[in-house]
Amino acid sequence: NPMGAVIAAACVGLLAGLVGPQRAAAVDSPFPSINPQALRFLLERPSYMQGLDAANAAIRPGQIDFVTRQRIEALQLPTALEELKAQEKLFNAAPSKADRLEKNHEQMKEWAKLTEINM
Repeated sequence: NPMGAVIAAACVGLLAGLVGPQRAAAVDSPFPSINPQALRFLLERPSYMQGLDAANAAIRPGQIDFVTRQRIEALQLPTALEELKAQEKLFNAAPSKADRLEKNHEQMKEWAKLTEINM
């Protein structure tokens, strides 16, 4: 029965997912979280990126390999953190939603005094 085989395969897959490891054993992400202090950069070329036939290596003029790009991003991180702090100050200085609603309500009252709608 093909339907029974599909259901059995789904059950086996579900059990394997529930019983198996909770985390994939693949490569760690270079960005474990959004927290800027937790960012990790690979600033040295690993052995597989050495030589002309290496994977992800820059082999033509004008190309940027993975490690060079990481170095550029690491140099730009302090500037990005300063911009983030300035943006947070702007967000914190903005009026709250209640204040904006109250201001809009007062403005609508003023407009209602100026406008008469005849029905």
